[in-house]
Amino acid sequence: MRLLNLLIVLVLAVILTAIWGVKQSEVLIFATSVITVLGIAFFAEMSILSNITACLVLFFQHPIKIGDTIKVLDNDHAIEGELIDITYFFVFIRTVDRGIITMPNTVLLRSPFHIMEKHEVLQQ
Repeated sequence: MRLLNLLIVLVLAVILTAIWGVKQSEVLIFATSVITVLGIAFFAEMSILSNITACLVLFFQHPIKIGDTIKVLDNDHAIEGELIDITYFFVFIRTVDRGIITMPNTVLLRSPFHIMEKHEVLQQ
Protein backbone atom coordinates (compact mmCIF):
# COMPACT_ATOMS: atom_id res chain seq x y z
CA MET A 1 0.00 0.00 0.00
CA ARG A 2 2.84 2.40 0.86
CA LEU A 3 4.60 1.54 -2.37
CA LEU A 4 1.43 2.29 -4.31
CA ASN A 5 1.07 5.66 -2.54
CA LEU A 6 4.70 6.51 -3.32
CA LEU A 7 4.21 5.55 -6.95
CA ILE A 8 1.10 7.75 -7.21
CA VAL A 9 2.95 10.72 -5.68
CA LEU A 10 5.85 10.27 -8.11
CA VAL A 11 3.52 10.08 -11.10
CA LEU A 12 1.67 13.20 -9.93
CA ALA A 13 4.99 15.02 -9.46
CA VAL A 14 6.04 14.14 -13.03
CA ILE A 15 2.65 15.27 -14.39
CA LEU A 16 2.81 18.55 -12.43
CA THR A 17 6.31 19.33 -13.66
CA ALA A 18 5.12 18.73 -17.23
CA ILE A 19 2.05 20.95 -16.70
CA TRP A 20 4.15 23.71 -15.13
CA GLY A 21 6.51 23.55 -18.08
CA VAL A 22 9.64 22.65 -16.13
CA LYS A 23 12.40 21.75 -18.58
CA GLN A 24 14.71 18.83 -17.96
CA SER A 25 17.61 21.17 -17.33
CA GLU A 26 15.58 22.91 -14.62
CA VAL A 27 14.48 19.75 -12.79
CA LEU A 28 17.53 19.86 -10.52
CA ILE A 29 16.82 23.47 -9.56
CA PHE A 30 13.16 22.60 -8.98
CA ALA A 31 14.04 19.57 -6.83
CA THR A 32 16.54 21.51 -4.70
CA SER A 33 13.97 24.27 -4.19
CA VAL A 34 11.40 21.78 -2.97
CA ILE A 35 13.94 20.10 -0.69
CA THR A 36 14.95 23.50 0.73
CA VAL A 37 11.35 24.41 1.52
CA LEU A 38 10.84 21.03 3.19
CA GLY A 39 14.06 21.46 5.18
CA ILE A 40 12.92 24.83 6.52
CA ALA A 41 9.54 23.35 7.44
CA PHE A 42 11.17 20.45 9.28
CA PHE A 43 13.53 22.82 11.09
CA ALA A 44 10.51 24.76 12.36
CA GLU A 45 9.11 21.50 13.69
CA MET A 46 12.42 20.60 15.37
CA SER A 47 11.32 21.80 18.79
CA ILE A 48 8.25 19.60 18.64
CA LEU A 49 10.30 16.57 17.62
CA SER A 50 12.92 17.25 20.28
CA ASN A 51 10.25 17.46 22.99
CA ILE A 52 8.77 14.13 21.91
CA THR A 53 12.23 12.54 21.87
CA ALA A 54 12.99 14.01 25.31
CA CYS A 55 9.69 12.56 26.57
CA LEU A 56 10.73 9.08 25.48
CA VAL A 57 14.18 9.45 27.05
CA LEU A 58 12.71 10.75 30.33
CA PHE A 59 10.07 8.05 30.46
CA PHE A 60 12.21 5.03 29.62
CA GLN A 61 15.85 5.83 30.39
CA HIS A 62 15.95 8.52 33.07
CA PRO A 63 16.10 7.80 36.81
CA ILE A 64 13.11 10.02 37.62
CA LYS A 65 9.61 8.60 37.84
CA ILE A 66 6.18 10.10 38.36
CA GLY A 67 5.73 10.78 42.08
CA ASP A 68 9.39 11.64 42.77
CA THR A 69 10.21 14.91 44.48
CA ILE A 70 12.84 16.70 42.39
CA LYS A 71 14.74 19.99 42.37
CA VAL A 72 15.48 21.34 38.88
CA LEU A 73 18.26 23.91 38.49
CA ASP A 74 17.22 25.86 35.38
CA ASN A 75 19.62 28.81 34.87
CA ASP A 76 19.46 30.87 38.07
CA HIS A 77 16.15 29.43 39.28
CA ALA A 78 15.60 26.30 41.33
CA ILE A 79 12.24 24.60 40.98
CA GLU A 80 11.36 22.04 43.59
CA GLY A 81 8.28 19.84 43.68
CA GLU A 82 6.66 16.52 42.93
CA LEU A 83 6.73 15.24 39.37
CA ILE A 84 3.06 14.55 38.64
CA ASP A 85 3.01 13.86 34.90
CA ILE A 86 5.21 13.42 31.82
CA THR A 87 3.42 14.10 28.53
CA TYR A 88 4.78 14.20 24.97
CA PHE A 89 5.70 17.88 25.22
CA PHE A 90 5.75 18.87 28.90
CA VAL A 91 6.43 17.69 32.43
CA PHE A 92 4.21 18.89 35.25
CA ILE A 93 5.69 19.60 38.67
CA ARG A 94 3.54 20.33 41.74
CA THR A 95 5.42 22.80 43.93
CA VAL A 96 5.40 23.01 47.72
CA ASP A 97 2.74 25.76 47.64
CA ARG A 98 0.54 23.39 45.55
CA GLY A 99 1.03 25.31 42.32
CA ILE A 100 1.72 23.40 39.12
CA ILE A 101 4.68 24.29 36.91
CA THR A 102 4.68 23.22 33.28
CA MET A 103 8.16 22.68 31.84
CA PRO A 104 9.13 21.54 28.33
CA ASN A 105 10.68 18.08 28.30
CA THR A 106 13.87 19.36 26.68
CA VAL A 107 14.44 21.82 29.54
CA LEU A 108 14.23 19.05 32.12
CA LEU A 109 16.46 16.79 30.06
CA ARG A 110 19.22 19.39 29.61
CA SER A 111 19.02 20.93 33.12
CA PRO A 112 20.72 19.41 36.14
CA PHE A 113 18.32 18.17 38.79
CA HIS A 114 18.44 16.48 42.15
CA ILE A 115 16.06 13.70 43.24
CA MET A 116 15.01 14.77 46.72
CA GLU A 117 12.73 11.80 47.44
CA LYS A 118 12.01 8.66 45.44
CA HIS A 119 8.42 7.51 45.08
CA GLU A 120 8.24 3.91 46.22
CA VAL A 121 6.09 1.58 44.14
CA LEU A 122 4.45 -1.17 46.13
CA GLN A 123 5.05 -4.60 44.64
CA GLN A 124 2.64 -7.41 45.34
